[in-house]
Amino acid sequence: MKTETIVVGILAFVMGILAAVTIPRYFKSTETDITNMEAPANPSGPSVPSQEIAQVIDHIQSLIKTDPENSQLRVQLGNAYFDNGQFDKAINEYEKALEKIPNDADVRTDLGICYRNMGNYDKAVQEFEKAAALSPMHVNSRYNAGVVYYYDLKNYPKAKEVWESYLKIAPNDQRAGEIQKLLMDIAGKIGK
Repeated sequence: MKTETIVVGILAFVMGILAAVTIPRYFKSTETDITNMEAPANPSGPSVPSQEIAQVIDHIQSLIKTDPENSQLRVQLGNAYFDNGQFDKAINEYEKALEKIPNDADVRTDLGICYRNMGNYDKAVQEFEKAAALSPMHVNSRYNAGVVYYYDLKNYPKAKEVWESYLKIAPNDQRAGEIQKLLMDIAGKIGK
């Protein structure tokens, strides 16, 4: 019982640090102009000193040594690598987690974002499409698929299809206006 209490306390500490890293990045990214999506999502690295994230990574790795089958620890380690711009290592951890939790649309979406940041656009789209198929109301997978189709693959008809499906399930989402503008741009490019 004492060991579980200690592990829970440590996990709460780690989650606090990860929240401090992730939440500011999330709000910053949703407020930026969508035209900035052409560059990888996190080219400048983490938003907190990498030494702090390195300590979190070390800590989560030590927890994984005692519980290597814990998929949630793998996800947290993947998130820490993601936030530190270590997308190759994040991919490895997300894939290990997905061996245990293959139907997690959020993890699949994060994996897809990592593939995008590594320049593997086809794999990114595959993961986004799997996430959308697993969770029909999952807007983030559709949003990110549209970004890759539009900016990276220049597949405007496919971007249109994905973003239209996004708007059907989330017409009042905070990104809906941006997507509608991009759909008008696509209509000009493909004539429909």
